[in-house]
Amino acid sequence: MQIFSSGIDFTRVASSLSLATANYKPVPVAESSAGSESSSSSGRVAAVSSDSASTQSSRPESTWGLPSVLHLPQSSNGSSFRSNSSSSGQTVGSNGCTLLSTYSPNTTLDVEFPSFNKSRANMMRYREQMGVNVGSWFVLESWMAPSMFECAAGGKAAEYDVLNGYGTSEEGLQSAQSALERHWDTWITEDDFKTMKSVGVNTVRLPIGYWSAGPDFVKNTAFEPYASVYQNSFKYVKRAIYWANKYNIGILIDLHAAYGAQNSQAHSGFSTGKVNFYTNTNEKRTTEFLLWLTKQFANVTNVVGIELLNEPQNNDRLWTWYNSTMNEMRQVNKYAKQLPLYFHDAFSPSTGAKFAAQRDDFVVQDTHSYYVYTAEDRAMTVSEHTSEIKGQILTSMQGMAETARGNMVVGEWSCALNPNSFRNSTQKRKSNAEFCQAQVDTYRNATAGALFWSWTMENCKDNAGWCFKAALPGYMNGSYNVWGFSSDVSNATIDNVSSTITKTSLPTTYRDARTSVGLTSTSNACTANAGPTSSSLSSSSATGGGARIAAVEQSSSSRTSSQKASYPTIHAHQQHSSSGSSSKHGKLTHSTSHKSHSKNSKHSSSSSHDHDHDHSRRSTSTPLGGGPAARAAHLVNKRAVSERNAGHLGYADGFVTAQTLAAQLTLSRVGFTQQYLTDTLSYYTKQKVLGKSVASTYRKNFNKGLLKLERSILSDVEKITND
Repeated sequence: MQIFSSGIDFTRVASSLSLATANYKPVPVAESSAGSESSSSSGRVAAVSSDSASTQSSRPESTWGLPSVLHLPQSSNGSSFRSNSSSSGQTVGSNGCTLLSTYSPNTTLDVEFPSFNKSRANMMRYREQMGVNVGSWFVLESWMAPSMFECAAGGKAAEYDVLNGYGTSEEGLQSAQSALERHWDTWITEDDFKTMKSVGVNTVRLPIGYWSAGPDFVKNTAFEPYASVYQNSFKYVKRAIYWANKYNIGILIDLHAAYGAQNSQAHSGFSTGKVNFYTNTNEKRTTEFLLWLTKQFANVTNVVGIELLNEPQNNDRLWTWYNSTMNEMRQVNKYAKQLPLYFHDAFSPSTGAKFAAQRDDFVVQDTHSYYVYTAEDRAMTVSEHTSEIKGQILTSMQGMAETARGNMVVGEWSCALNPNSFRNSTQKRKSNAEFCQAQVDTYRNATAGALFWSWTMENCKDNAGWCFKAALPGYMNGSYNVWGFSSDVSNATIDNVSSTITKTSLPTTYRDARTSVGLTSTSNACTANAGPTSSSLSSSSATGGGARIAAVEQSSSSRTSSQKASYPTIHAHQQHSSSGSSSKHGKLTHSTSHKSHSKNSKHSSSSSHDHDHDHSRRSTSTPLGGGPAARAAHLVNKRAVSERNAGHLGYADGFVTAQTLAAQLTLSRVGFTQQYLTDTLSYYTKQKVLGKSVASTYRKNFNKGLLKLERSILSDVEKITND
């Protein structure tokens, strides 16, 4: 059991984050099946939900947790949602699946990614991620897309069950392929990505299964008889990434279903409840698949990372496999050395944070946060949940993120609550919105990003707790962005400020500091984020960002120089180090003190050169014939010059870094600040620009430059909004 410096028992907090005792996230079921007081449901959706409820009831609460609740319509549209105009009226398979003809996609599947742009890739990979998942697109889940399971077999909950329903006859395989391709073509379209950008989404977590890569990857698996169904699947995956790139949206490729099934849930591909991932064969095959993915996407500019596994069952073998697989992925090619590698913490957040802490490369802990799956969740009122999220959860999550070197995101979360939590609420929508917004603020302030589950689903408008397209207007007041701006700040205002922020000038003194080391005023490849330590961040246009900055200033002034939170500046021409560099600097967003600054400061500028190097001066030799006093005086002067230069360079980098990302990627901000600084200081040390002793000065002044630019952004937004 780990106790953070705040005095909070993180195991207790993990429980409040709805982490079931056996590392299991139950599938939501219909209200009537879950024992809700609400009216019963009917039609095909209810039938699927009843199967899920039956499976759930056979698994004890102490092991499996409690189901969540779905709100379903009183009547169903039947099969009209997935009707296919080219169907013949004949059926295939044992469950009467409709015989379908070959499907033709609405837009081309032949896409080519632009050449790799290292500068833009860095900006997208280091920035704070406000995103969504696109669940049930390439890994089917019955509770999200029930119409796809109308003729499924077996448990009627997983991708394999859909295939099994169509059968392995030639007509069955053709029909299954047609049904799935229509789903891949229409579940999410290019218009969805356009809409995502317009509402503030900058990152999409893209769940895939190993079958999504095509027929070659299902050999010697239960999917092999259905290999032909997936002959075009990878083209649809690539097209999704291509679409996202057009709108500056980063893609986190998430291996949602691994060989053998890494968890017992239907989203691993099967509804059998068995976990067979932990064998030498399946672990090796999954590693090989991830190596292949890395080769395919490490040099795709808008791919911001690869997540090794989604929600694996916690097992001692997991952490060894994570470590060795990451090491192998790093060796795939030169691009793989800097590719962010994500891992889910297996519903053991403290273990995941420690794992991230032991590595020095760009690895990111993904933790999932739900408040609907335990008896405790059901017993707590919505106001109690909201208060805990703003207080205890925020503080503890900040501590966990510090342990993880700032490399943590909430890769799945929702606005869903059990109906019992609203028992004392007279304004359900308002209280649900406060609960939802509390999560947005906490995750944005404590971590490097938050990705809602999920963008869309059938019956979306009735399930705003799970469906982003309904949650955004219903519970988030139309606001979802890295600054905490409310809906009063229009997209036009944000675009206007983004396009004009470059007019804010960097003072000549600091600009000269960058020029002296070969940097232009706009040569940064990433920008920085000044996050708040306050748990009461306002959502108003000016106060929201202002609270973040005020908290930063207070936090900065209260620390010693060795404890200053710090920021990296990765330059466009840089070939920065990967796993060889190391640092554990605290992230500026945290209010709790970070005890590993002085301990690890040597890593942030590790080099064979232990001396300071003043790149802008001629000679550092003492005057000829100078005695001990002269030499001592010279060393003091040299040290002062180095401190001054490091300070000027830090201020300039912070300013330009914030400016670059705000201007080029629509008011983006960096989220992975500690990793950013680690890589930058490693680069500067290798180039003999900075020495070890001035690293804290650079960090402190970087923060000052960053705050200066961010104040300009907030001022501009406030001025335009008030005019």
